[in-house]
Amino acid sequence: KMGHSTALAHTGKEALALAASEKFDVAFMDVQMPEMDGLAATAAIREKEKATGAHLPIIAMTAHAMKGDRERCLQAGMDGYVSKPLRFSDVEEVLANVDHAPLVVTQTLPNPSTWSKANALHRVGGDEELLQELCKIYLEESPKVLEKLRQSVTDGNAKDVKFLAHSMKGELSYLGAEKASQAARDLEKMGNDNDLSKAAAVFAILEREVLELQSALKSMSGAHP
Repeated sequence: KMGHSTALAHTGKEALALAASEKFDVAFMDVQMPEMDGLAATAAIREKEKATGAHLPIIAMTAHAMKGDRERCLQAGMDGYVSKPLRFSDVEEVLANVDHAPLVVTQTLPNPSTWSKANALHRVGGDEELLQELCKIYLEESPKVLEKLRQSVTDGNAKDVKFLAHSMKGELSYLGAEKASQAARDLEKMGNDNDLSKAAAVFAILEREVLELQSALKSMSGAHP
């Protein structure tokens, strides 16, 4: 949308391979990725750069934005970070200042609400068509992820609860569904702490909010519930 060409890596190892085979002006590096996380991938890229003298500007993307995150990212060799859910304005600011790192872009979340089209629209730069496309994808994929999360909670699988809740948290926050995102955030923490004693109750809240969101999105897109 901004006129840039992009390449997508699904894992940290893919990111490392792309950085070795192609030349990029900047990399947005997700901190949490399978196979190799963003911090490890960045450290590996920086180690390879010692032999060439090159420097790829790397901007971390983190959903945590907690105290100490900035320091961990910079220690790993990153040039700055932005917090998720990512907004178009965040990307614009990074690209405008990529040669003036370190750069940190954080945001304050609005008060919880079931669904805010205004917030979601703002995060996609006011692009109604893109928002419609994102909503369609979410409506297709969210029931599958929700069911997997339900089973993980039932099975007491803390690792999968953490992974699935983390995935849902970002999507929900990006769509402006802050109540649902908060429930997913709570489940992620429970999975991380390996304590699922209250997970069923929190999942019930998440499921209710997600179903309400799905209904709202279907109404917005004109789809039949």
